[in-house]
Amino acid sequence: MGRLYTFLLGVVVGFGLYHAALHFHVVYAADGLHLIAKQPPRLAEMYVDVRQFGWADWQKRPALLLAIQKSGKPHILGDAARNAAEGVIQRGLEKLRPDAQR
Repeated sequence: MGRLYTFLLGVVVGFGLYHAALHFHVVYAADGLHLIAKQPPRLAEMYVDVRQFGWADWQKRPALLLAIQKSGKPHILGDAARNAAEGVIQRGLEKLRPDAQR
């Protein structure tokens, strides 16, 4: 009876993980992990790290952008935009500095 119980427990846990992967994005933003409902449910983009996202990255993932907006957590987009802008400014400043000061 122990093997059957272990098998059934594995089936239930596996189905739960499949269901979570199908219906939610796990988004890693500057302020931590967020669980965002997918629009529509699909297996793509189960985990996304948006800490270094730029505008081109958001254009490649319109479904994720829409899901974040609908979730009521628009600060995730703001954090990513601010980080991208800071990166651009930092690279620009590095190009302006003379080589002797590096």
